[in-house]
Amino acid sequence: MDFSYDDEQLALRDAVKALLGKSYSDFEHRRRTVADEPGFDQELWGRLAEMGVLGLPFAEEYGGMGAGPVEVAIVAQELGRVLAPEPFLTSVVLAGAVVAAAGSDEQRAAVLGGVASGDILLALAHAEPGTRWSVTASSVRATSSGDEWRLSGVKEPVPHGARADQLVVSALLPGGGPGLFLVSADATGLTRSGYATFDGGRAARVAFDSTPAVPLGTPGTDASSAIEAALDTARIAAANEAIGAMEFALAATSDYLKSRKQFGVPLKTFQALTFRASDMYVSLELAKSVATWATMVEAAGSSTQDVREAAARAGLQVSRAGRHVGQEAIQLHGGIAMTAEYSVGSYTSHLTALDHLLGDGQFQLSSLADAVGDHEEVDPLR
Repeated sequence: MDFSYDDEQLALRDAVKALLGKSYSDFEHRRRTVADEPGFDQELWGRLAEMGVLGLPFAEEYGGMGAGPVEVAIVAQELGRVLAPEPFLTSVVLAGAVVAAAGSDEQRAAVLGGVASGDILLALAHAEPGTRWSVTASSVRATSSGDEWRLSGVKEPVPHGARADQLVVSALLPGGGPGLFLVSADATGLTRSGYATFDGGRAARVAFDSTPAVPLGTPGTDASSAIEAALDTARIAAANEAIGAMEFALAATSDYLKSRKQFGVPLKTFQALTFRASDMYVSLELAKSVATWATMVEAAGSSTQDVREAAARAGLQVSRAGRHVGQEAIQLHGGIAMTAEYSVGSYTSHLTALDHLLGDGQFQLSSLADAVGDHEEVDPLR
């Protein structure tokens, strides 16, 4: 398989890297950005829109760039490399994929076009208190009266839910199964309580009290398949974002071992420490290979089941590697890595947050184990 980028992909990578480098070359700027509301740089978000990054995964007829998973992965890696807090993963990739999969042509043009231009910050309100990465919905219920639909219940956590201009909400339909709805930020009966997450991101508790909503796509349609497909797409993008973060953590650790001296010699002189850094490299390369493979499986237009399995395999490998690389980066830096002023601890926090956003390693392992029955048994005598 050819893992090299073509000229257009290289140009995209260089352009995104240059833009992000100007904003987050100083880690202190990132700390100030996440300390203030809305938790990301809105000016930079606008520049990403002007560059076409926010419309990468959307079809051109809906205001997007018509790019694919490889281009999304390139952007995700660069965002992870500088620990950029911009909601590309949750707003563009995840929520955008739900609208692209389930919305009508009119809804896709209006919503995705607004996301691509930076005029609409979209958030997917799907996770519910007491649940763990389920495709279904039960906490929020949808009721209809004629052509009107209303939602009641609670969603939490909703990434950037307090800042979002529009919410894509999953809700239990009267006939059973999850449906999808669009809810405006100013809708009646909508209450949003935002808060900072431990890695500096933003989430919210969103409550609906007979809140008016517009069905996404055909009213009353079970949206399980659309939700699951969007989650798999976002899992692959999240894996690539984690790759970027791990690459920085490894590079920072390697530089520290070369420059920090103990007993009059650089730390790299101690063989046990270099062995541990080498193990970090092995974990990173394994995770990078699986994430790249999963990205290419999706880019090839493979079946839903194949993409789901690829996303689970990438999620599992990246989960294990992220924990290993993050913890070792802190250990090899010593006490300095535990300070808020130093970047390595923040990278480890974000790797942990990514691991738990769409399903951690144990969840992915269970998903793969459940699918073992889908494979035919191999006769060892043949």
